[in-house]
Amino acid sequence: MYKGIIYFLFAFIIVFLPYLVSHLLLSIPSFLFVIGTVVTLLFIAFSFSDMGEAAGFVFGRDREISRGKYLKLSHLYSAVGDYALYCGLLGTIIG
Repeated sequence: MYKGIIYFLFAFIIVFLPYLVSHLLLSIPSFLFVIGTVVTLLFIAFSFSDMGEAAGFVFGRDREISRGKYLKLSHLYSAVGDYALYCGLLGTIIG
């Protein structure tokens, strides 16, 4: 089991790391555009308390949640995925 993980990490380092370093697969301005736009859209769509609850759940402060809070957090995480997808497409079109 651990051999597969070690082989995967080794292959990632050998194959993809040179591309990431040479900016062929990772563009810093594109990354900042997508992340900045997603964060801005989240602050427009959700309140600060919702964002704080989501951060508390992710970082382990609150693990016991009610059904209503679960539905609210699932809506927020679904919105993050949708916004990231659309912002990535917009960044591709602009670039």
